[in-house]
Order: sequence, then C-alpha cells, then structure tokens
Amino acid sequence: MDPHQVSLCLLHTALKWPRRLPEILEMVACPPVLDPIHAIIWRAVLAAVDAGKWETDQAFRDRMMLYVAAEQASMVPTVEFWVNTVLAQVEPSESCCMSIIRRYSIQTSLSSVSPDMSEADIDRELARIAQANRLGAETHPTPVDLFSSDGENMLENQQQILTGNFLMDGAFNGLPPIGRLVLQVMPTKGGKTLYSVQLAKDLVNKGLDVLYMNFEQEARGDLANRVYSQMTGTKLEVWERAARFTDVPEDVRAVLLQERPKWEKHFKFFSASELAEEGSLPDGAESLKKLVEHEYLDKGLTPPALIILDWWKELWDRFVASMRRKHRAMSEGDLIGLEIIELKKVKLMGQILGSRVLVLHQLRAAIAGTSFNLDRLSMEDSATNKGLIWVADAGIISTTKHPTTGLVAFKLDRCRFKGNNWHGWAKMDGAKGTFVPIDPQDEVQSQYAGIHIPGALNFG
Repeated sequence: MDPHQVSLCLLHTALKWPRRLPEILEMVACPPVLDPIHAIIWRAVLAAVDAGKWETDQAFRDRMMLYVAAEQASMVPTVEFWVNTVLAQVEPSESCCMSIIRRYSIQTSLSSVSPDMSEADIDRELARIAQANRLGAETHPTPVDLFSSDGENMLENQQQILTGNFLMDGAFNGLPPIGRLVLQVMPTKGGKTLYSVQLAKDLVNKGLDVLYMNFEQEARGDLANRVYSQMTGTKLEVWERAARFTDVPEDVRAVLLQERPKWEKHFKFFSASELAEEGSLPDGAESLKKLVEHEYLDKGLTPPALIILDWWKELWDRFVASMRRKHRAMSEGDLIGLEIIELKKVKLMGQILGSRVLVLHQLRAAIAGTSFNLDRLSMEDSATNKGLIWVADAGIISTTKHPTTGLVAFKLDRCRFKGNNWHGWAKMDGAKGTFVPIDPQDEVQSQYAGIHIPGALNFG
C-alpha cells in the first residue's frame, strides 16, 4: 500500500471528521513518509488531541491552527490553504479513508508477525478478515452511497451466470443474483438428493464453488455413489458393485482421476454423519456462518457461489431444540417469527459472501403421495416451514415421478427477481442418478405425465 495514500487519508480524516481520531490513533501511531506541510499539520493534530476534548469540529481545527502558529508562524497561510482545500473536497469519503487506514493497520500487523508474507498473501488475508468482520461484527450502519464506483456496487448485473443445469437456466436464466434464497419443494423420494448432486456437478464443471450439506444421508453408500456417478458420467450400478476404486473399470478410474482435482477444489460436502456430530450446528444461521467462515475465509478460499441446504427442516429443528434448552417454551407464532429472522440472517450471509442459497424442502405430508394439480399448488400450500415462504425470493415446486413414464413436472411459483410462469419437464433416470430435461416440443411425452399444466409446452 502506498504510504503517501495512507498519510493523506489520515490527514483528511483528522481535519474533516476529527471525531474519528480516537479510533485512528488506536490503529496508527503516526503517518508514514510525511512531507514538511503534512508533518507540521500532523504534529498540530496530535497536540490538539492531547489538549483534551473539543465541542465542535471547527473548534478542533481552530485549536490545531494555534499549534501551527506556535511552532512556525510563517507556515500558517500555507497550512490554512491546505486545510481549506481538503474541507472543500467531496472525495475521498469518510468510509473510504477509514477503510484505507484499517487496511494499512492490519497490513502492518501482518507484516510484523509474518515478514515473509507476499503482497498477494497479505491481500488474501485482508480480504478474509474483512469478510469475517462483516459476518460477525455488530457495527453502526452507514448510509448507502448510490453513486460510488460508477454504480458498480448498486447495479445488479442482468447477464446472469449460465450453469448448464436445466432447472436453474430454465427458471432463472442461470444462477440467481447474489444474496438470494431459493426454495425448492419436492415430494418425499422426489429426487432432492439426485437433483442436488446433479446441480453441483454442473456448477463444478463451470468452475464455480459449491457447499453442499445433506442432513438426511450419510456419505457412505448411496450418496457417495451418486457423487462418483456424476463425476464420471457412469451408471450408479458401476459404483454399487464396487467396494473400492480398484473394483471399477480402468477407464472409469481414469475419468475419476482426471475429475478429482476439480471437485476437490470446487466442491465441499457435508453429510448427515458429519452434521450429526455432538455440538454440530446447534445455533442455526450463526452456526452456518461459523462453518462457512472456518471452511472458506479462514483458509483464504473464495466463498461458494452456491450453498445447498438439503434440507432446511433438519437444521431448523436442531436450532429450535437448542433454543428450548436455553429459554422458555415458545408458541407457534414465536417460532415462525424466529425462523424468519434466522432465514434473513442466512440471506445476509449470502449477500456479504457474494453467494446464493438453495434450500431444498420436502412437500407437506398432507399432500405428499396424493394426486394434485401442480398449476393450483403454491409455495404456501406445499412447504411445511412457513418462515421459508415469507423469506424465499423464489420458489420451485415439483411433482412426484409418474409411475409409468418417470416424468417429473416443475413449476416456478414465485420469483422476486424474474418473471414467473415457467414450467419444465424432466425424466428421472434412476440408472444414471440424474434428471434428463424433456424437449418442450415433445407433446406426446408431456401428455403421458397425466398432470395438467396450462401452457406446458411453453417452457418460458
């Protein structure tokens, strides 16, 4: 970092926002590499601080000028001109100056502890600390600067990232925008895990990071088989017959070896076994935040582009049990309000990390296993956890697999960032453990599903 830039920010902050001086002096003892004008101003600033409290910002500046006159009277006109020039400038802003000062303070501290750290290492550590602070710190809110960075921080890019996944690309034209929470409601045995792993594969192939958490299944056996099957593009039975990698055909092992670095880099995976360990994730959104911080920020890794929670009810039930151990009994209304708060925390975490959250949820028991009209079914009807309905930015509902054709229908029920009325069809291929999208022009197959959706042949 340019020391001259730091010294200018120190002086700007001291002159324009002297109330921030106690915080500055805790971080930086004195500015580096000062020219003569900067040096005399800074000495006067320190003297004014030592003299005690001041009532107004102008009173502080007047006191400072007295110290300039006492040290070198001939410099007073030059210093006055410099101070007035600074006060007339809009940029740099207060938040910009404080950010640079904090960065310099942390960088100086890191360099003293680890002198051999490269600039790139320091930058990564600074980014990690900044994100961790935003996730965990309780700070005073600052007004939104609508015009900073030429609008880059305000404008939501409409050119979203295509995933290669039939449902994400069909319903949302790619990944949802950063900080969004998408609810996907599927019947029991309706393919939640199958779809999760397929989506993870599509994102990994695009070089995007995925955090996948399965609260129902342990990794050993079926779940691991599905991951290996997706990695290699082979049928599930290849892995169901194998006790170890050496039992699968050589050509399949070659593909696994080729794909392994990519998956190890972009895919983090927690199964029910890890998530069921004593003390694991008892505090809802707070626990999830700590897990992401530990697995990504503390290790200097890019936060995941998508966090998949399969499924939310398990995480929520743990949190409720933990709360009841600590507090009095809660009513149903209390629980719904608390769940909304927790889900909003999850969304905020996504906004801070530049991620999105996909929550998979089982279809309400009263509906599951029955014949229903998907066109008339809404998120409010289908989801058990009502907090999800209030907080989710979009909701996708799917049907059970048709017993004859294996077809599954999908409907985008609500979306706050894109137009609704998207319908899709896919065939559940159990042998490959995947959903195969159906051509919307294939009217015959659509009719076989036995479920009426107006405009079913129009996929959006």
